Amino acid sequence: MAENVNCCSWTLANFILAFFVYWILFVAGVGGVAPILDEPLPGSAAERAGLKAGFEILSVDDKATVTWSEVNLGLFDRLGDTGAIKVIVRPEPGLSNVQTLSLPIARFLAGEDEPRPAAALGLRLMQPVIAPILGEVSAGSPADLGGLKAGDQVVMVDGVAMDAWSDFVSLVQARAGQRVSLRVKRGQSDLYLEVTPAAVVTSDGTIGRIGVALGPQQWPSSMQRLTRAPFYTAWLPALNKTFEMTRFTFESIGKMVQGLVSTSNLSGPITIAKIANQTAGNGLESFLGFIALVSISLGVLNLLPIPMLDGGHLLYFSH
Repeated sequence: MAENVNCCSWTLANFILAFFVYWILFVAGVGGVAPILDEPLPGSAAERAGLKAGFEILSVDDKATVTWSEVNLGLFDRLGDTGAIKVIVRPEPGLSNVQTLSLPIARFLAGEDEPRPAAALGLRLMQPVIAPILGEVSAGSPADLGGLKAGDQVVMVDGVAMDAWSDFVSLVQARAGQRVSLRVKRGQSDLYLEVTPAAVVTSDGTIGRIGVALGPQQWPSSMQRLTRAPFYTAWLPALNKTFEMTRFTFESIGKMVQGLVSTSNLSGPITIAKIANQTAGNGLESFLGFIALVSISLGVLNLLPIPMLDGGHLLYFSH
């Protein structure tokens, strides 16, 4: 019996750790990007539903969405479902009138290994002009072999000025297997380098890739949201967040049993964190949030009725 109590205490500790991490985060302030939409993808469910550029998503299935991350979490909650996703939007900032729209779904992304629900529905986040500043440069990639480094800002490619990251990506994709000349700014110096994008075959054809990621960007204050609570009340949103992520993980496992969610998503919130928080940056807030998500995942997995786990022990002792 003592051994059983000791094992279960580790599971409880996972949930307690997640709760205290969320408590700290809400006291310090949880930041995110405002869920203001760009034009939806042509022919998508979002376009057919009437969503337009400038609309702000206020809720998904009656759950408030202060940030784009919360929109993603709400959409992830519907993986494998059939029916309709209810979204409430504000057509223009500052206006009091709202609209309720429905996005029909059928076995929504069932079985997808890396589901991206927002993109599947045609939803696109309104983004500021993003400068072509490099983040991670993959070792051994064309960019690495060409001398590019994290922090470099691409100024020109083949004599064409690069004002935005999207311009750079489009040009590289169109130059598969062709050598391109780059002018980059590194610190106070201008460098001239040459890179040959690798030819990669995709469902849309052959495109060029050089193995770089976008560097950290500063979003304008008008597109940022911050949720903060006093120390003595922050335990309430922290408890709610812990409960919601625990519920989501249990439901995801249930959907996996039904074949509606890929078994590669057994990590539950860990998979979500990689996608839902992709606009949140890589600071201490993201790290702590990731720790909480991992703790909840471990706690839930330990409660499954499998002999070697705590859930199996509880099942055994209950009989």
